[in-house]
Amino acid sequence: MNWEKNGFSYALWLLYSAAAIVFSVCVAVSLCTEKGYEPQIGLVLCMGAFAVAGIATLFVHKAAAAISDGGTAAAGRFSLLVPECIGAVVLLAAGIFLRIQAMPQTQTQSVYFEAAKVMEGQTVPMVVHGAVYAYLQLLHLLCLVFGNKMTAAVICQIVLQMCAFALLYIGVKKTAGRGAALIMLAFAMLSPGMIKEAVVLSPDMLFLLFFGVAFVSAANLAGKKSPVAYLCTGLLAGIVCYFDITGSILLLFLWSLAFLKESGLSGRMPLLLLSLAGFCLGLLAVICIDALSSTKNVGSVMGAWLKLYSPDSFLIPAFLNAGAIFPEGILLAFCLLLGVFGFWCRKGAERLRGFTILLFALGAAQCFGLVTQEMDGGVLFFFLLSVLAGIGVQEIFAVSGADGQLEERDKPEGEEPETEKAKAEEPKTQKADAENGELELMPEFQEKEAKPKVKYIENPLPLPKRHERRTMDYRLGSDDRDDFDVAVSDDDDFDI
Repeated sequence: MNWEKNGFSYALWLLYSAAAIVFSVCVAVSLCTEKGYEPQIGLVLCMGAFAVAGIATLFVHKAAAAISDGGTAAAGRFSLLVPECIGAVVLLAAGIFLRIQAMPQTQTQSVYFEAAKVMEGQTVPMVVHGAVYAYLQLLHLLCLVFGNKMTAAVICQIVLQMCAFALLYIGVKKTAGRGAALIMLAFAMLSPGMIKEAVVLSPDMLFLLFFGVAFVSAANLAGKKSPVAYLCTGLLAGIVCYFDITGSILLLFLWSLAFLKESGLSGRMPLLLLSLAGFCLGLLAVICIDALSSTKNVGSVMGAWLKLYSPDSFLIPAFLNAGAIFPEGILLAFCLLLGVFGFWCRKGAERLRGFTILLFALGAAQCFGLVTQEMDGGVLFFFLLSVLAGIGVQEIFAVSGADGQLEERDKPEGEEPETEKAKAEEPKTQKADAENGELELMPEFQEKEAKPKVKYIENPLPLPKRHERRTMDYRLGSDDRDDFDVAVSDDDDFDI
């Protein structure tokens, strides 16, 4: 999935580069401060990492181009499917193991668990925040089934996180490629910060699961122009937005998909309006359901929801610096720096646009205080950073004319554009697509096209008359004396 490079792409690249450099400086300065060194050393380290990222991009990209020219690159779009599946299964298994190992570190007390306990005279409190209320209901159901046991709640939290990142992996694979999806999954499964989030009770994982469902639905629209699909996906995004305001960035991602190279140049505005209508309809529908279940009028519920997410004073999110001390912060920052240079490795196309828009939209929501104390958007922010880091690594392997050797020469799975259908029928079209780097010809087609075409002259001689079928319309009589058996006497001998 690619966006065509234009002025907007280069403007986003500047913003992305600034964000990557700022994040790298935050990581370097935080680590130096934690170890007792001067912050200036962190700046020097950041400059060195920037230079190393540029040199690494240059050499790796040249090596990838040389391998591609040598003919050893993967020839088919599914050539990396088996290694990809093995890598994803190994990462998920490692993530489950690490989270089970971290279960003894679970807190013995939790505000959410205490509020959801099954006790005489206690009910689940009414909360304005949709994700928090849904999470309390889920914990209350677990307490009804398994009793007031913290272990059951922690296991449920782990299951929610694993399912959420499995869905996000599918969505990232469809929109950014195999390489970016695997790198995102590696950060999610092996990150100490995410392991800690899995054993601490919070509504973040439940919301991330809802976000993953809508994200996969939006990813399936890549390259499509179905009005019904855009309306339904916008409806789903509106429902997710009710649970938390950060779900509204799904609408921006849905809009960005309408500007893909595969989507064509016409018919965008109706899709944008339909997705916006579906978003508003979904949000309003859930608010009405909330009003009916709480026996309140729709206006009061709507007012409470808007008050919860009302803007506050401008503030730089504190968790950006606090979260930078995690070990994965170093690797994450370096991968983001690779993306600064990897942007230029692909000619005429880029993949940073959609996720960069989401990152800055989420950052703006945090800076203006639209997020709540219960959910500050940190987990979602980490997800977007890890996706952009994966794209940064993936792009340095992109070969000009072959849209990405690392991932899959990529087309959205389950769908083939019209040009792909024509390739299966017309070898001439296959040759043109191969010259553009989109398809490699099979050897038999290469041999046929290599032979010079024979030119025939027009036949100057007259053609024979066409045979006309005739029907005999008269009767032929026969004589009974017609006998071709001639009697021969015994003494008639022709042997001399």
